[in-house]
Amino acid sequence: MPSTTERASASGPEPPPSPGASPGPVADLCVAVLALDEAARIATALGSVAWAGERLVVDSGSRDGTPEIARGLGARVVSHPFRDYADQRNVALAEAGREWVLFLDADETVTPALAAEIARVLRAPGETAGWEIPRRNFLGERWLRHGGLYPDHQLRLMRRGRARWEGRVHERARLDGPIGRLAEPLEHRTYTDRADLVRKVRRYAALEGRERAERGESPLALLARVPWRLVQVLLVRSGWRDGADGWVHAWALTLYAWLAFRAAVAAPAKAGR
Repeated sequence: MPSTTERASASGPEPPPSPGASPGPVADLCVAVLALDEAARIATALGSVAWAGERLVVDSGSRDGTPEIARGLGARVVSHPFRDYADQRNVALAEAGREWVLFLDADETVTPALAAEIARVLRAPGETAGWEIPRRNFLGERWLRHGGLYPDHQLRLMRRGRARWEGRVHERARLDGPIGRLAEPLEHRTYTDRADLVRKVRRYAALEGRERAERGESPLALLARVPWRLVQVLLVRSGWRDGADGWVHAWALTLYAWLAFRAAVAAPAKAGR
């Protein structure tokens, strides 16, 4: 992969940004956010990217005022019924009015340091089609550093005409061209507490189980993932080093594997009714 965290201008290397300073307007960038009933968080996410040339919210039927909040903050809102996550992201690519698109979830924020790094690489992108961004994952206010949760690189910044999303649950971006990697992380506060973690595990596991069943994957292979996930997160990836929250995370992903297995087993019976 090409190195992208440092770019030289015609007059020499640029000085590093101040940690607390956001960049000026980045006209060629659209920040796209997928949303459904995100009234409690959408303002924080959009506020962290106020410097972007365009902010786009693809809403799949919110009833809590999310679209109104987003419009009030200057974002453009597009309503589109939810089919799957890749479809929603592809709608965002089609609707974006800028050359570059940064995908941001409603429970994520862009730090000033990351904003400055994005502005810097987009001034001289060369042939790069997109960049992976590291991500800090939080459980409540605690940053989980182990268990495979850091650096947790996410391919989120991409050239609009050279990107396509695939996959229903854990969607993936396919880019036509070189991919770089940024140094500064996104901040991801997806779980407000342990109960919230369990709720989301249940929802996404059911979706993944059905998707894997439709692809014809063996339920036995999914069952084998259950004990392996616990060993992988807790021991192989040192999740135990995050203390009690690390154990909770390992248990939640093990539960995820078990619920995905159960959903995969149930899916053929439901399809045949």
